[in-house]
Amino acid sequence: MLMELPGKVMSETGSHAEHNEGRLVSTLSKRDKTRASDLDVTAVTYNEPANLFTMGYTPNLSYYSHVVRRGAAYSAHTWRNTSDALEAEGYSFVWTYDSPEGPGQGGLLLNSNTKDLTVTYPFNNGWWCAPVLSAKKMAELTYSPSFKYRFGGPSVIIFNEGALDFGMTTYSEMLYRDVNGKRTTTFGSLKYLPTASDPYSVTKWTPVFPDKKDLKMKGFYNIFHKPDAPYAITKIWGWIEYTALKETKLTMTLYKLDEKGEPTDEVIAVGEKYIKAGADKSILFNLKRPGTDGDMSPITIDCGFIAVLEGFSTEGAFSKLQPILGSGTVWEGGDECPWAYNCGVMLSWNEGGAEKQGYFHDSKIYDEGRGSTKKLCACDFLWMVDGDFAWIFEKSGISELTIPLTGGSENLTFNTYYPLNDTNVTITKDAEWLDFSVSAASEVASDNGLKVTASPSDEAREGYITISGPAMNYVLKVKQTDSSAVESISVDDMIIATEYMDIAGRMLDSAPSKGVFIKVDIYSNGERKVSKCIK
Repeated sequence: MLMELPGKVMSETGSHAEHNEGRLVSTLSKRDKTRASDLDVTAVTYNEPANLFTMGYTPNLSYYSHVVRRGAAYSAHTWRNTSDALEAEGYSFVWTYDSPEGPGQGGLLLNSNTKDLTVTYPFNNGWWCAPVLSAKKMAELTYSPSFKYRFGGPSVIIFNEGALDFGMTTYSEMLYRDVNGKRTTTFGSLKYLPTASDPYSVTKWTPVFPDKKDLKMKGFYNIFHKPDAPYAITKIWGWIEYTALKETKLTMTLYKLDEKGEPTDEVIAVGEKYIKAGADKSILFNLKRPGTDGDMSPITIDCGFIAVLEGFSTEGAFSKLQPILGSGTVWEGGDECPWAYNCGVMLSWNEGGAEKQGYFHDSKIYDEGRGSTKKLCACDFLWMVDGDFAWIFEKSGISELTIPLTGGSENLTFNTYYPLNDTNVTITKDAEWLDFSVSAASEVASDNGLKVTASPSDEAREGYITISGPAMNYVLKVKQTDSSAVESISVDDMIIATEYMDIAGRMLDSAPSKGVFIKVDIYSNGERKVSKCIK
């Protein structure tokens, strides 16, 4: 049974864009701490687009890191450089960002000197990259050389004068000794000042929930807000660094959020994963609808949901567990960290002899306190992975469907959701165009067109399907022979079917793995090509 989150859950209308007068800062890792005084920590401020989480940087921007998003950027986002003071001092600014032609790949980066940068990314594996704004004065790079922006969950914040570490569970490596020199299972903050003789010299331990007995962390949660347009997923990837001592079952459950952004008991999808003993940094869950067995068809996401990852409370199963690598990120400003409610931990405790549980966001648990305005930024630990999905045609907004038969590196079957030979799909051919519509419950869902823009090679009959329309530009990779979309395309050299027979002429269901057989390629113009194959 889901319980309400203590404090609000940001609804899909919420955004931390309204809070961006603050400044995202992050502290040095332990490795970098000793040279903090030698670095220029001048920061450049900027505005963030709505619904963005946080960005990834390394010192001197030596590596262009990724930003995590819940789903795709369905419309353009504008980034604004608000560093007028530094600009007046002679700094020049450059935006570095992923090309919309290949978002998230890091292989094609573009630059811009404009004050405002507007970028529209296509639907691409559920995430895209934020632009990096760098400031240069003469030849010296001065933007955030000492800052690291990382995404994850509860972590460790390192300061120049010491460190603030956040305890999690008995299975967490992040638990240090309390004031009595003992490891503790109580959630709270531990302040220590490293010395030459004792790097974990404790100065203060502050429990957060002293009234809750037998407090344990059962799992993590992430909130994904309602998307601008429906999309489909088959997988979710959790970035969790762990060391498992034995084979352990983990579960991922997606619960629907109501219109107010509160969790409900309605399950959208579930996933299970048995992890073996050893260490790893990520867990990939295949999702399926509840009550189905082996049905891995895409799951429509048209609402907000909370993803809950459980299984970590198994006794003696983990010696290390943390949903982030490296330093934590803090929000500096008088207001509350605007995305602090988006993720946190699921806790259980003993109350009157019965187990109770609830969800608690990180700023509630890990607030530094003592009058400071710095709070641990509860960034997401999950990446959305679309995997083998097929597009869900909407009632409006899609104007054209194009199939450039140019080949691709990854094959996704287009007709897993809407086969074009489905009884609800109507296809009419007119020269080079195929017009089709998808109906549901006797209602026409969309009218679209297919057009062949290039011919495939004989060796690689693969291609991309691009759906374009107002504020949309999505790319799906398909294998042409796996999609009934190609069956009626009027291209002479298009193979629409392949048959296999043994030497005696008997029909085979598929190509044999070895031996001699006959292969018959059937082309769209009616021609049949017969080949003798030996494996």
